Amino acid sequence: MKRTTTLAFIALPLTAACLLAGCGGASSDDAPGSASASEAQALEEAAEMIEAQRLPPEAMNQSRDPAPGREQPAP
Repeated sequence: MKRTTTLAFIALPLTAACLLAGCGGASSDDAPGSASASEAQALEEAAEMIEAQRLPPEAMNQSRDPAPGREQPAP
């Protein structure tokens, strides 16, 4: 019985210390919804990829055919 009690007195604080060590301190620049530097860079690269795939302005000026199976309304 004494061995179990001694083990509990050692294991409980040790377990608590390990759990608390895993908790990170709150930083002032880690606001909810903010992105880390690597996330911000990935978002920037994704935005550049999307912008590079935009249609040229002359593609928007071409006449549009109606979708298959749909008739255009009479003017």
